[in-house]
Amino acid sequence: MTPASRPIRVGLDLRKLGPRPNDYPEFAEILSRSEVQPVLLTYPGDDGAVIRVWRNTFKSSELWYSSFASLEDTGRTADSREFWITRKDADGELVQSSHCNFLDYPSLLVAAGILSDEIALEDRHYAAALAAAGMKLGIDVIVTLAPSLDRVDVPENDVVAMVAPKHLAGVFGHYLRMTGSRIPQRVARGKTTISTQHHSLKDVYDWGVISLAPFLTSLAQVASTLQEFQAVQEILSIQARLRRAARSLDELLAALSRTNGHDVKPDDDSLEFASEAFDRELLYLVAVFDSFGRAFARWLDPAAAETRVSLHHRRFYEQYVEPSFPQHPNLGRLRNLQEFSFVCARLRNQIHSVFRPSEAFPSQGYGSSESVAIRLDQEIQDVLTAEQVDALGVWRADLLFGSAVVADLATAGIGFLRMTLEYVELFSKMVMCTVPTDKPNRLPFLGKVTDTGAPLPAPHENEVMYRSLFGWADVS
Repeated sequence: MTPASRPIRVGLDLRKLGPRPNDYPEFAEILSRSEVQPVLLTYPGDDGAVIRVWRNTFKSSELWYSSFASLEDTGRTADSREFWITRKDADGELVQSSHCNFLDYPSLLVAAGILSDEIALEDRHYAAALAAAGMKLGIDVIVTLAPSLDRVDVPENDVVAMVAPKHLAGVFGHYLRMTGSRIPQRVARGKTTISTQHHSLKDVYDWGVISLAPFLTSLAQVASTLQEFQAVQEILSIQARLRRAARSLDELLAALSRTNGHDVKPDDDSLEFASEAFDRELLYLVAVFDSFGRAFARWLDPAAAETRVSLHHRRFYEQYVEPSFPQHPNLGRLRNLQEFSFVCARLRNQIHSVFRPSEAFPSQGYGSSESVAIRLDQEIQDVLTAEQVDALGVWRADLLFGSAVVADLATAGIGFLRMTLEYVELFSKMVMCTVPTDKPNRLPFLGKVTDTGAPLPAPHENEVMYRSLFGWADVS
């Protein structure tokens, strides 16, 4: 969300959220803040008593009635379907009305085998009508529990951001950071119980990274206890680069939100801002891999000559990791993450060597909407695994002359940061809890903590708060 004087407009899909606003205590607290404008969306046949409960809970909300009940109830304008939304005041008097349009192509594409039939056609049409209403009302994010939620093959999820109630805190945290707020709040039983004033946004990001990478933080504490101060500085530099990568991802999402809910096509400025932010994020993530790799090589043998190795190098595992931890149970997953980090580094190097800006490509599915994505060359395509394809939002975009394999910028930005956090955490735990084999010159904090196999304690409530506010990076 870009800094603005207007509040963030949050659409509430009452039909899918159910009759009880109190089912969502944190959700309710967020919507009661002055920075948020709730917009209630209701449909023909919805219970009037339920609508009154929602409206009484959020007294500052706008209430809009949609005429959409099913595809059969819509009119047709050219090749699109048309329905109406109307706004009424507290007394039920008409205030405003407007028409909305969406395409009803899914039935044809499902029949042709282009779209999955795992989602019922009526659910696809419902998602299209919901996105059309959100576009018309200038809604920033829609909260819903519709079956189409989080489905990459539902194009409406590319047009207007749609989230489940539990993810609204992450969206709101992003909004607060992008508008300069330094006051994260923890909510319990629907009431704000703690308000933490930070000195700077840097503090907010530092606490966010700490909450998402506790093993990395613990590794620094163990090194500090043993007075390995150079190792502490090396770990702090890794945390700093994670913080800057997180900030860059926030700015990438903010750039993309310039058109979210307002236009189906990104403008030139949105493309430029998003492309530059993505480039910066990759730069900092590759710096994380490089810094951690070189630091670990020094920790194994401080007297050895400095070497240029990185967590994203295959030979790093062959030369340093596998000989040091030959029987470690997490080696398989770490190698998978190394391959993921290699894709990140390869893409960053290609952007660096030959300027490769992000572009607007036809979105997945149907219609005229466009998504901001970056082309992937054959070298990267050849090494992608199924997990990476899903995590990076890779698809084949149909162009006027041919096609291109591309990665959705928002999905890739989040996927790369999540991957890096998991990688850093798993590697930190291995280093902290496992004594390296045949490394007599190693620094004493390696393997200093014994992993008994006992489950970790429940996270502190403040840690839970920060994880929810940085929800786009939550690896759980």
